[in-house]
Amino acid sequence: MSFKVLTAEFCHETNAFNIHKTGLKQFEQRLLLNGEVAIAARGEANTELAGFLDASRHHDWIVHHTVSAAAAPAGVVTRKAFDTICAMILDAARATKPDGILLGLHGAMVLEDHPDGEGQLL
Repeated sequence: MSFKVLTAEFCHETNAFNIHKTGLKQFEQRLLLNGEVAIAARGEANTELAGFLDASRHHDWIVHHTVSAAAAPAGVVTRKAFDTICAMILDAARATKPDGILLGLHGAMVLEDHPDGEGQLL
């Protein structure tokens, strides 16, 4: 029996001294792709997603990729942008009930109302 694995990429390099907040528009301008569109654009490149897909082929996993999201380095991420992208991941997890989840996270996301964006998602 194959494992069902949910994957997502959600990355931002926050500069807390930058006064320009990072909203959903900034993610849309840099990278905000869903499912198969993200796989087509990033699945053969040097990305976390490509690594997830390589592992899935090796282990015969069934992959459901939700979203690849990244914005250029800038100020804190708005709650609205964060919640919108997180909802894509969380809704997919609830719907697909995966055996495991692989997340490509940068580890430097600060939200306008919380110092640890990745921690909030996890």
